[in-house]
Amino acid sequence: MSYLDLQLFSTSTVLYIAPSGIQLFLSENQFNLLGKNANSLRISETLNTHSFALIVIHVDSYCLDCLSPDLFENYKNLVMILGDTHHGKEPLSKLIKWLLSSNVQRIANYSCPHHDEIITKLTGIECIYFPIIFAVKFWIYPKITSSDQNIIHLGSISKNHERRKYVMKSLVNKMVPIQFVKLFGFKMNLALNYSAAVINCSLNNDISHRISETMSAGTLVFTDKLTQHQRFLSILENENIIETYDISSIDKFADHLNYFKNNYLKTTSGLEDSYKKKINRQNKFRSLIRELDLYRVLKKFLFLEEVILPNALIPLSTQLKPKYIEEHLTDYEEKMETHRQLIAKNNNKLLISQINSNRLLLRLADYYTVLNESGQKYQ
Repeated sequence: MSYLDLQLFSTSTVLYIAPSGIQLFLSENQFNLLGKNANSLRISETLNTHSFALIVIHVDSYCLDCLSPDLFENYKNLVMILGDTHHGKEPLSKLIKWLLSSNVQRIANYSCPHHDEIITKLTGIECIYFPIIFAVKFWIYPKITSSDQNIIHLGSISKNHERRKYVMKSLVNKMVPIQFVKLFGFKMNLALNYSAAVINCSLNNDISHRISETMSAGTLVFTDKLTQHQRFLSILENENIIETYDISSIDKFADHLNYFKNNYLKTTSGLEDSYKKKINRQNKFRSLIRELDLYRVLKKFLFLEEVILPNALIPLSTQLKPKYIEEHLTDYEEKMETHRQLIAKNNNKLLISQINSNRLLLRLADYYTVLNESGQKYQ
């Protein structure tokens, strides 16, 4: 059963506004929808002619312009489902200004977990990252591993993905057989299911949809070492649901992939073992969802009920003091992409002189190898 069957909003007293046209887990006959054609006039007319117990706004960094906080000034029961806040020009600061003028009570974030702390501390609105739920659209029974299956990379590789370009080029140069795929929806899920393994290279050092989507089919996912801001990620690693690689040791990762290819995809015993691990991996992932009771927690959270969050959803402290948050936000928006490109061009190593913010230096030092002018690792 997927979350699509759960009908979290099966009441006519809920208004779901999705101006981006994205409808993640609801069908039109289950609730009152203002979708891709939503604009201030339509929303205003709807609010003036109907009464709702709850309004859910589903936005990302591309669709705030069509909404004004003033539209909802008479509604206290207002919650937000928050998508992509990384791409676009100054999306996060724009969102924060919007939230400060709004009546939003809670935010369920599903795209950029490390933004939770910034949003919560700058707006006072509780923002929680909900993994899995918004990503697993289909559960697919794991496909038997066969020798003709590929190791794939699924996603974009553009000028904004310098780290991915570096990783993939390095692996190809090491003769790792990678198939590059760019698909969406059910076709994407089928591709994940038919693959022997999936390579994930995050844009943000965050846990991403790709991990949950891959786990919906039980397929092995190799991902770069991610920020430990989320306890949920630690669970995935500790349970061996995902495997991580170190970008600074790309040769070692290439050898590991070639070993996987030669020992799991070329022998009968290896293929059988790989298939058993697929089933075990998916079962562990399903069990994790049930144990955390994520669907019920999300429903209570969005319906503004009293809810005790499982520890896995409570972020680890990043020790960002409130007075540094705005500096951190500015650093993120103006400099993070530039530093990612520097990282890629310098084999994932940075000199302190290339980082013009102490606060950002501390953050990057958690993710990458930062060197002082003598070439020694920054501590």
